[in-house]
Amino acid sequence: MNYHFVFISIFHFVIPLHCSVQDEVEETICRPCSSGYFQCKNCRCIPSSWRCDGDSDCGQDDTSDEDACHLCGQCSGYRCECGRCIPQRWLCDGVPDCSDSSDEIQCEGKDYCDLDPDNHFRCTESGRCVILKWKCDGEFDCGASDQSDEEGCSNL
Repeated sequence: MNYHFVFISIFHFVIPLHCSVQDEVEETICRPCSSGYFQCKNCRCIPSSWRCDGDSDCGQDDTSDEDACHLCGQCSGYRCECGRCIPQRWLCDGVPDCSDSSDEIQCEGKDYCDLDPDNHFRCTESGRCVILKWKCDGEFDCGASDQSDEEGCSNL
Protein backbone atom coordinates (compact mmCIF):
# COMPACT_ATOMS: atom_id res chain seq x y z
CA MET A 1 0.00 0.00 0.00
CA ASN A 2 1.36 3.45 -0.88
CA TYR A 3 1.04 6.39 1.45
CA HIS A 4 0.88 9.86 0.05
CA PHE A 5 1.29 12.95 2.15
CA VAL A 6 -1.04 15.81 1.44
CA PHE A 7 -0.49 19.21 2.96
CA ILE A 8 -3.44 21.52 3.39
CA SER A 9 -2.90 25.14 4.14
CA ILE A 10 -5.68 26.67 6.23
CA PHE A 11 -5.18 30.17 7.51
CA HIS A 12 -1.44 29.85 6.92
CA PHE A 13 -1.12 26.66 8.99
CA VAL A 14 0.21 23.56 7.29
CA ILE A 15 -1.52 20.34 8.35
CA PRO A 16 -0.09 17.04 7.03
CA LEU A 17 -2.67 14.40 6.15
CA HIS A 18 -1.77 10.74 5.62
CA CYS A 19 -3.77 9.19 2.81
CA SER A 20 -3.80 5.54 1.94
CA VAL A 21 -3.92 4.79 -1.78
CA GLN A 22 -4.16 1.23 -3.06
CA ASP A 23 -1.90 0.27 -5.90
CA GLU A 24 -3.74 0.02 -9.18
CA VAL A 25 -3.78 -3.58 -10.31
CA GLU A 26 -4.64 -4.26 -13.89
CA GLU A 27 -6.42 -7.57 -13.93
CA THR A 28 -7.26 -9.30 -17.16
CA ILE A 29 -10.41 -11.36 -17.20
CA CYS A 30 -10.25 -14.12 -19.78
CA ARG A 31 -13.12 -15.97 -21.36
CA PRO A 32 -12.88 -19.67 -20.51
CA CYS A 33 -11.35 -21.92 -23.15
CA SER A 34 -13.28 -24.76 -24.70
CA SER A 35 -12.76 -28.29 -23.44
CA GLY A 36 -9.43 -29.68 -24.59
CA TYR A 37 -7.74 -26.27 -24.59
CA PHE A 38 -5.28 -24.64 -22.18
CA GLN A 39 -5.69 -21.01 -21.11
CA CYS A 40 -2.50 -18.96 -21.33
CA LYS A 41 -1.91 -16.03 -18.97
CA ASN A 42 -2.49 -13.69 -21.94
CA CYS A 43 -5.98 -15.25 -22.44
CA ARG A 44 -4.99 -17.12 -25.61
CA CYS A 45 -6.43 -20.64 -25.84
CA ILE A 46 -4.15 -23.33 -27.22
CA PRO A 47 -4.73 -27.09 -27.61
CA SER A 48 -3.99 -28.91 -24.35
CA SER A 49 -1.59 -31.18 -26.22
CA TRP A 50 0.68 -28.15 -26.74
CA ARG A 51 1.11 -27.74 -22.96
CA CYS A 52 4.41 -29.04 -21.62
CA ASP A 53 5.73 -29.94 -25.08
CA GLY A 54 8.95 -28.00 -24.45
CA ASP A 55 7.90 -25.21 -26.80
CA SER A 56 6.27 -21.95 -25.68
CA ASP A 57 3.07 -21.60 -27.71
CA CYS A 58 1.19 -18.81 -25.91
CA GLY A 59 2.86 -15.99 -27.79
CA GLN A 60 5.39 -13.30 -27.12
CA ASP A 61 6.36 -12.86 -23.45
CA ASP A 62 4.00 -15.62 -22.23
CA THR A 63 5.49 -18.99 -21.34
CA SER A 64 2.61 -20.10 -19.13
CA ASP A 65 2.03 -23.26 -21.19
CA GLU A 66 5.52 -24.42 -20.19
CA ASP A 67 5.54 -23.16 -16.59
CA ALA A 68 5.74 -25.77 -13.81
CA CYS A 69 5.74 -28.72 -16.23
CA HIS A 70 8.68 -30.27 -14.39
CA LEU A 71 6.56 -30.43 -11.21
CA CYS A 72 4.15 -32.99 -12.61
CA GLY A 73 6.62 -34.78 -14.86
CA GLN A 74 4.66 -33.98 -18.01
CA CYS A 75 6.49 -34.01 -21.31
CA SER A 76 4.68 -34.45 -24.58
CA GLY A 77 7.93 -33.84 -26.49
CA TYR A 78 11.22 -35.67 -25.96
CA ARG A 79 12.55 -36.26 -22.44
CA CYS A 80 16.34 -35.87 -22.38
CA GLU A 81 18.30 -38.42 -20.36
CA CYS A 82 19.14 -35.55 -18.00
CA GLY A 83 15.40 -34.94 -17.45
CA ARG A 84 14.82 -31.82 -19.54
CA CYS A 85 11.79 -31.81 -21.86
CA ILE A 86 12.32 -30.47 -25.37
CA PRO A 87 9.99 -30.28 -28.39
CA GLN A 88 9.97 -33.47 -30.44
CA ARG A 89 11.01 -31.45 -33.51
CA TRP A 90 14.34 -30.62 -31.82
CA LEU A 91 15.25 -34.31 -31.81
CA CYS A 92 17.90 -35.10 -34.43
CA ASP A 93 17.98 -31.53 -35.75
CA GLY A 94 21.77 -31.28 -35.59
CA VAL A 95 21.72 -28.97 -32.56
CA PRO A 96 22.30 -30.51 -29.11
CA ASP A 97 19.47 -29.15 -26.94
CA CYS A 98 19.93 -31.55 -24.03
CA SER A 99 22.90 -30.88 -21.73
CA ASP A 100 23.87 -34.53 -22.25
CA SER A 101 23.32 -34.31 -26.06
CA SER A 102 20.97 -37.30 -25.86
CA ASP A 103 18.70 -35.62 -28.44
CA GLU A 104 21.43 -36.00 -31.07
CA ILE A 105 22.62 -39.54 -30.34
CA GLN A 106 21.89 -42.17 -33.03
CA CYS A 107 20.46 -39.59 -35.42
CA GLU A 108 22.60 -40.09 -38.48
CA GLY A 109 20.47 -39.63 -41.60
CA LYS A 110 17.27 -38.73 -39.68
CA ASP A 111 15.14 -35.72 -40.62
CA TYR A 112 11.75 -35.11 -39.03
CA CYS A 113 10.26 -33.70 -42.21
CA ASP A 114 10.97 -37.11 -43.72
CA LEU A 115 10.29 -39.22 -40.60
CA ASP A 116 7.05 -37.48 -39.58
CA PRO A 117 5.71 -35.54 -42.60
CA ASP A 118 2.16 -35.43 -41.20
CA ASN A 119 3.33 -33.21 -38.34
CA HIS A 120 6.13 -31.23 -40.01
CA PHE A 121 6.50 -28.67 -42.79
CA ARG A 122 9.56 -28.00 -44.96
CA CYS A 123 10.14 -24.27 -45.52
CA THR A 124 10.34 -23.40 -49.21
CA GLU A 125 13.45 -21.19 -49.28
CA SER A 126 15.40 -21.98 -46.11
CA GLY A 127 14.71 -25.72 -46.19
CA ARG A 128 14.14 -25.57 -42.45
CA CYS A 129 11.86 -28.23 -40.99
CA VAL A 130 9.23 -26.76 -38.66
CA ILE A 131 6.39 -28.35 -36.79
CA LEU A 132 3.12 -28.20 -38.75
CA LYS A 133 1.20 -26.38 -36.02
CA TRP A 134 3.42 -23.37 -36.75
CA LYS A 135 2.06 -23.08 -40.28
CA CYS A 136 -0.45 -20.20 -40.48
CA ASP A 137 0.04 -19.21 -36.82
CA GLY A 138 0.83 -15.56 -37.65
CA GLU A 139 4.56 -15.87 -36.90
CA PHE A 140 7.37 -16.32 -39.44
CA ASP A 141 9.08 -19.51 -38.27
CA CYS A 142 11.09 -20.33 -41.40
CA GLY A 143 13.52 -17.45 -40.98
CA ALA A 144 13.70 -13.75 -41.70
CA SER A 145 13.81 -14.09 -45.48
CA ASP A 146 11.56 -17.17 -45.77
CA GLN A 147 7.91 -16.59 -44.93
CA SER A 148 6.58 -19.72 -46.61
CA ASP A 149 4.98 -21.00 -43.39
CA GLU A 150 2.56 -18.03 -43.54
CA GLU A 151 1.84 -18.02 -47.28
CA GLY A 152 -1.65 -18.95 -48.49
CA CYS A 153 -3.16 -18.63 -45.02
CA SER A 154 -6.60 -17.17 -44.49
CA ASN A 155 -6.78 -14.72 -41.60
CA LEU A 156 -10.36 -15.34 -40.50
